[in-house]
Amino acid sequence: MALTNRQFDEISREFDRKRTKALREQEERVEQVRKQIPELVPIEEKIISLYAAQARFKLDGQTGEAEELGRKIAALRSEKQRLLAEADIPEDYDELKSECPFCGDTGFVNGEKCSCFKQAEIRLLYHQSRMDRILERENFDTFDLSCYDREKVWPGEERTPYENAKRTLEACRQFVREFPEKGGNLLLIGETGVGKTFLLHCIAKALLDQRVPVVYLSAQEMFDILSRSYFRRDDDDDAEETDTGLFSAQVLIIDDLDTEMNNSFTSSQLFACLNRRAADGLSTLISTNLSGSRLQEEYSGRIVSRIVGNYKVLALYGADIRKLKAQR
Repeated sequence: MALTNRQFDEISREFDRKRTKALREQEERVEQVRKQIPELVPIEEKIISLYAAQARFKLDGQTGEAEELGRKIAALRSEKQRLLAEADIPEDYDELKSECPFCGDTGFVNGEKCSCFKQAEIRLLYHQSRMDRILERENFDTFDLSCYDREKVWPGEERTPYENAKRTLEACRQFVREFPEKGGNLLLIGETGVGKTFLLHCIAKALLDQRVPVVYLSAQEMFDILSRSYFRRDDDDDAEETDTGLFSAQVLIIDDLDTEMNNSFTSSQLFACLNRRAADGLSTLISTNLSGSRLQEEYSGRIVSRIVGNYKVLALYGADIRKLKAQR
């Protein structure tokens, strides 16, 4: 998945800093060794001169002369090795010491991204999603279905909380497996404490591991950012930058959409955000403790229509997991 230009430039600058640091350290080592063993300087200069002359002889087809220079070069290299050994200095002291042995800290091998560049992408995306530590704890590997009741069908539903959570978990895994080819949007609904946010974390980590740009915000944070961006766009660079992420990130996750921050302004901003992202084919994931009927009551019809028409709705129900874990 391609990064934004801003993200790519940030990683590229990181690699430039690494290479600049390695070049500076190389120069310092060479200078230090030459001060310690001044006899090396004329030897190295002679070796360079002989290499150039040898190349010219080879181009002219003068193999005998080239071989003779090769013997002189070997003798000089042997003398250089002796001087370094006596000073207990490794022979590769003058080589560039890159962090990555495959790309030399350029980030690319044969025009393709090196594995170290891909790892830098993942680190950046984790950091920018602000989910680093949380995702270490909350991910698909740690989602615990045993927290859901297997015995009783939940009132008003067709399945036990366990059966439903298992189906919902698989739907979330499927969303990740099919991304970005299928894409789409998700709406997770359910009471407080039934695992909606945890599942959003699971999806976020799996996507970030695939180097998919993710912006993760609570609904309150998103509305605060949009408000700052709207009212202070001319003098608030940070708000505008984050605003751009909301509208351009491959995946936007809005956690805990409820009624507390709802008013005509926030509703219009939410609709503008969802509408623009849908028009651009970008995926949005939302969690809310509001049922479908409550969404209709609290938010405008065009917002609910946008969500119902373009989102796959996944419901979670059961006892409050946090209370259950506290009791355990």
